[in-house]
Amino acid sequence: MRHLLTALTLLALVTLAPAQGTKTVPEPPLLTRWAKDVKPDAPWPEYPRPQMAREAWLNLNGTWQWAPAQEGDAPPFGQTLARAIVVPFPIESVLSGVGEHHERIWYRRTFVLPTDGAWDRKRVLLHFGAVDWEARVFVNGREFPVHRGGYDSFSFDISQALKSSGEQEIIVGVWDPTDKGEQRRGKQVLKPEGIWYTPVTGIWQTVWVEPVPEFHVRRVRVEGRLGTPVRGSGTWEGSTITVTSTLSTACPGCTWRVTLFEHDGKTQVFEGRSEERTATFQPLDVMPWSPESPHLYDIDVELLRNGGVVDKVRTYVGVRSVGMQKDDQGVNRLFLNGKPCFMMGPLD
Repeated sequence: MRHLLTALTLLALVTLAPAQGTKTVPEPPLLTRWAKDVKPDAPWPEYPRPQMAREAWLNLNGTWQWAPAQEGDAPPFGQTLARAIVVPFPIESVLSGVGEHHERIWYRRTFVLPTDGAWDRKRVLLHFGAVDWEARVFVNGREFPVHRGGYDSFSFDISQALKSSGEQEIIVGVWDPTDKGEQRRGKQVLKPEGIWYTPVTGIWQTVWVEPVPEFHVRRVRVEGRLGTPVRGSGTWEGSTITVTSTLSTACPGCTWRVTLFEHDGKTQVFEGRSEERTATFQPLDVMPWSPESPHLYDIDVELLRNGGVVDKVRTYVGVRSVGMQKDDQGVNRLFLNGKPCFMMGPLD
């Protein structure tokens, strides 16, 4: 986010804006080959949470409606807002199709839930990857708790606010005081120059919804620890992979099944009661992670009840060791997997 974020071509930007209330979008100062490939209706199609992936989800990125706002304004329920913005790009970026700064804005869009079996009789969670800074969220007129913080993700269970069928309406009210406030904002300022950056106001990470059962996996934490090297063998002993799972709520009679997939096609399986939150594996012939060989271990976490799978998520982990040690000259260096690792950290 050093300068105005890179952008779509002008032709693509013109197609985003509705006929009323349009403004000329500035020509992008820098256009990368990746920006040229962005599609306004599906700008970030990638799955947004690979650390805890489920198969069923609905991406809400794309063209939303928006309008400037004032403090105290009522939410624009059921109203068509005059202008368009490509989510999840901040409003100051040309890639959003706007290229302007506004301290307060309204976002609006509608969506229709899928009707396949994966969504049938499920709770529905609405996720925001990040919104800078304050976000007020409404679904079909129902308000959810205010979220403050421009860098962390947040979510709501919107099941009770949803209609049984048809279009669902999302309204998001954003307030971003930038350098007029005391919130964490990095180097964002209203008048960027030198080392100071352009503001990043509004939705700037993926918005999405996913169906989950009443009892579901709420969080998974995975830690890979590389053991000690066996001299002269190129192998390691005592390496571990620890998986800690958290449920949405207590699930009487439920059990966990955690499966570790090793690089040779073999698997290790842990099974235990849902109260046993932690599973520890000792991978055979461990393959350490490194930039040259970035091996990852896939892991499935399943919640079972009455013999059937209630919920399933997939995660992954790399096994490596990182620390400070003295090199052969007695100088403190960063070591990765027992070897000096040269670090070059540019700062613009």
